[in-house]
Amino acid sequence: MSKLDDFLKEIGLKKDQYHTILNFLDIDWHKSRFVPTDDQFSKIREIVLQHGTGFQLAGWIKIQNSIKKYGVASPNSLIEKREKASKKLKNKIEKGEHWGGNCKGVNALSESEKKERLDTLEKSKISKWGENYKNLSLGDKIKITCLKNNSHQNQVEKLKSKILKENPDFTFFNDFNNDRYFRYYLQRIGKLTKVKSLPQGTLVLKKELQLLDLENLYSDFLKNKAHTGKSQYENDLKIFLESENFSIECNKRSIIKNKELDIYVPSKKVAIEFNGNYWHSDEFHQKDYHLEKTKLCEEQGIRLIHIFEDEWLNKQDICKSIINSALDVNTTTIYARDCRFEKVDSKQGCKFVNENHIQGFVKGGEYFGLFSKSTNELLQLIQIGKSRFKKNEYELYRLCSKKGTRVLGGFSKLLKHQPYDTLYTFIDRRLFTGKGYEKTGWTKLYETPPSYFYTKKGSRENRMNYQKHKLKEKLEIFDSSKTEAENMLANGYHKIYDCGTIKMKWQKE
Repeated sequence: MSKLDDFLKEIGLKKDQYHTILNFLDIDWHKSRFVPTDDQFSKIREIVLQHGTGFQLAGWIKIQNSIKKYGVASPNSLIEKREKASKKLKNKIEKGEHWGGNCKGVNALSESEKKERLDTLEKSKISKWGENYKNLSLGDKIKITCLKNNSHQNQVEKLKSKILKENPDFTFFNDFNNDRYFRYYLQRIGKLTKVKSLPQGTLVLKKELQLLDLENLYSDFLKNKAHTGKSQYENDLKIFLESENFSIECNKRSIIKNKELDIYVPSKKVAIEFNGNYWHSDEFHQKDYHLEKTKLCEEQGIRLIHIFEDEWLNKQDICKSIINSALDVNTTTIYARDCRFEKVDSKQGCKFVNENHIQGFVKGGEYFGLFSKSTNELLQLIQIGKSRFKKNEYELYRLCSKKGTRVLGGFSKLLKHQPYDTLYTFIDRRLFTGKGYEKTGWTKLYETPPSYFYTKKGSRENRMNYQKHKLKEKLEIFDSSKTEAENMLANGYHKIYDCGTIKMKWQKE
């Protein structure tokens, strides 16, 4: 570090302000910057000690320069200076030159001249931006001006022409039928291989584009994708929440950093994401996309619930029950002391889980439930079996209550009476936080990374059904030399990721 750097660090001064002080002291900093003297350092240290740094120092130097030049701290207070500025302004007005804003000399005008000036400015603003110009933001005004003058479009076209000159073998891909995802589809199926993405658009090879039958390709694209734009299902979800008299915020980007939340209920600190199976697949989003949103919400104490498109379509009542439980509305509360514990036969247990758990039942295991003492109705149930992932462990497969029902103390009672001493389970972070488990004595072991489902034409299927050794009989196109993912992609399937799980352990006391 140089002698100058050491000095600036010692007194807490930035280099640009050091140069400003040298100019104030009539010292050429260009000549002295390499060999500053101790005398210079001494003068600068004294100024900084007296007047500080930053804006305070800049303000003091500005006043000193004004006194040196005009003899006063504020030169605008001088009558002769104001009259000089006023004279320049009047000359501009007489010549018909543009004048406006808070220009110098306006305070020296007569009242009638001020009023005339303000009226002229008002008319000018209305002609530029319309009668409602006061309610427009600066960005809105710029857009209106650019559209009126066609200046933005001219600049874009000019820049595009320049890019095409530099890339003579390429042309800009015009989004067919205004569907911006069509180009992604052409890339995925290998029709467009040389692609350059720019802020002005996408460059593709001329030869490749000329050989394409866009009409038929676009028709195929529509058959292989789900809903376009904002889904009607997402709108249905908004209507449902509004019907519960909640004040909601939609498509907000200001709640979590650089991410949009579909729906947010501020009063409950609960957010809901509607994940279209096509638009949220790996064709458009990275593996950690959903998990990252969940973590950002957790940092602000917000519970984020992710609903997949097929869940809302096929299990809407269960989705609503999960959301209502998170929002603490429309839930019938029953106490565990009013219920009796009983083992449930497989047929009844399987039916109950399929009707009330969003993931459905797991093959195998035992069912234990709580029945209402008064009505004999099954209200809450757990399914337990051998671990699917590790030997010598027993896993809590499912916990679910009857839709729209909350059994207070029910989970604790079920755990107390079931026959196993140690249990493990996996909490789906896409829907739940695990806090209810912690209250009943479960401890967190670790978090798993996001897993995935396969999706095609809006459906979502368990990846275990598409392990490589099963693909030959399931897929139209199969190549044994390719991986599972490559074979699935060749048949039009994409991966859609969840948020991972939290593994937890429970030990009977």
